[in-house]
Amino acid sequence: MNPEGLRPVRITGANLRIIEAARRRLGLPESKVFVNIEKYGNLSGATCPVALSKAVDQGLVREGW
Repeated sequence: MNPEGLRPVRITGANLRIIEAARRRLGLPESKVFVNIEKYGNLSGATCPVALSKAVDQGLVREGW
C-alpha cells in the first residue's frame, strides 16, 4: 500500500513534533494527516473523538469510509 491510496488519517501524539516525526517516518504527505493539536493541544483520551468530529465537519470523513 502506498500513501496515495490512503484516506486522511489521524495520528495521536503528545505534541506536533511527535506527530510530524511519525508522518515523515511513515512516508505520508501532510495532506494525508489530520492535525488539530495546534488548536486544541493534547486532549489525552478525547483527542481522537474531537479530531474525528472536526474532520467530519471539514468534509474529510464521509459516511461509508
